[in-house]
Amino acid sequence: MKYILTLFFALSLLNSPSNERYNIANQDTEPTLLHPGTISQDLPQWNNYFNRKLSIGLFTQLKGNTTRIIYYPYVNGQFLEGEYLPFDPQFNYSDPWINLEGDYMLMQADIDQNGGKSQQFNICESFYTEKGWTQPRPIKALANVNGNEGSPSLTKNGDLYFNAKNDEGDFDIFVLKKGAKEPEVLPQAINSNCYEGDFYIDGEEQFIIFSSAGRSNSQGDSDLYISFKEKGEWTDSVPLNKGINSEAEDFSPYVSMDRTKLIFTSNRLNSTSLRPSYNHFIVDINLNEMKKFYLD
Repeated sequence: MKYILTLFFALSLLNSPSNERYNIANQDTEPTLLHPGTISQDLPQWNNYFNRKLSIGLFTQLKGNTTRIIYYPYVNGQFLEGEYLPFDPQFNYSDPWINLEGDYMLMQADIDQNGGKSQQFNICESFYTEKGWTQPRPIKALANVNGNEGSPSLTKNGDLYFNAKNDEGDFDIFVLKKGAKEPEVLPQAINSNCYEGDFYIDGEEQFIIFSSAGRSNSQGDSDLYISFKEKGEWTDSVPLNKGINSEAEDFSPYVSMDRTKLIFTSNRLNSTSLRPSYNHFIVDINLNEMKKFYLD
């Protein structure tokens, strides 16, 4: 991810809450490689999103000098060889999100409102038809936002979460609530003056796990943090434990539909590599116990 951050973003520093108590609340299970040899094979590949109806896993992969969205079919308990989505290869695509029905996809891409090449990233949408996925185009709801938007995710009630540059030039997480004309930045319980990157937002907006880099309590280059929504307010974010966060880059979180598994991307096995080289990890989590311990 350091390669990606260097390529796209600038980082800054800020203090953040201590995680000494919270480490106790996490499970003892260590993360393991997710399907080594297919999904995890030291590739310049990151992000994690899955769709049960289509039986696929979606990821971002660096191909040459551009980023592409690659999907791996899941058959009989195994992922097969990946294939790139057949989008126009002149553009960069990343951070895929797909709805449960499997017919609507969001992503970030350097495509402008007219379908041409953009100097920044916009949140784009694609629809699945009988001919396959349509060429992505920027969503109209954010046509007037100028902040390098990325990492899109829709909740069940239609709220759109994404990250983008704020007025100070840092990257924060925002939400465009359904029916609203302007997005709003999430509170300081989540955002800081450091880099807030990709994230997983619960469909019912009860918790968010996100990556952040440059915080004083970070274990490495970037770590994963969690915040719960309690009585309509986001709680102060805290880092996940050292078994999940490492001295390397840990980012691109995804939580399984039953909320018992956390999947994320890390370069902990190749942190000194001169090329971006990542793997995907999976670990058991107990969100109810984590929330109970944290809020006590």
